[in-house]
Amino acid sequence: MSICKPSYDWQHQKAAIRIAVWNSLANIKFRNQWYNTGDQAYIIISGAMVLIMVPGLGFLYSGLARRKSALSLIWACLCSCAVVTFQWYFWGYSLAFSSGATNGFIGNLKHFALQGVLGQPSPGSALIPELLYSFYQVRFAIVHIAEITSQNLTGIWADDSDNGIDAIRRRHCCHRHGCDC
Repeated sequence: MSICKPSYDWQHQKAAIRIAVWNSLANIKFRNQWYNTGDQAYIIISGAMVLIMVPGLGFLYSGLARRKSALSLIWACLCSCAVVTFQWYFWGYSLAFSSGATNGFIGNLKHFALQGVLGQPSPGSALIPELLYSFYQVRFAIVHIAEITSQNLTGIWADDSDNGIDAIRRRHCCHRHGCDC
């Protein structure tokens, strides 16, 4: 039984690949050389802590709604998180924080889909990159939309004639204490 041997030398092929990869890595410009890693870590941890608020808001407002609507409220908060993230990263950041805006209210689509924001200094602080600043700002946009969604859905799903959170609170108080609020 004969073993097929390759017609070329594998060792020279591996060495050539290593040299090509090493040369390509030597030409890469390190974009984060001007930023402190401590500042970046602080912003990442702060953004993650703000993101924890989204399910928290879902649980808060689902506790104020009727029992059958609780899961729907949590689901609405998480879905609003997905929608806002998509919109923010495609055109929201560019419209909110564009440096080349012609008026003071809305920007242009220069950074549509975060084009050209990888290693540039952010408009909020020159200590962090613009991509990380976008990550941090989207967390607050998510929390605001989740709160607005939860408040609106809680008011719609109330039983009483006066819709809203106050009606739900009165209903829970009356059921628990037997009072006549």
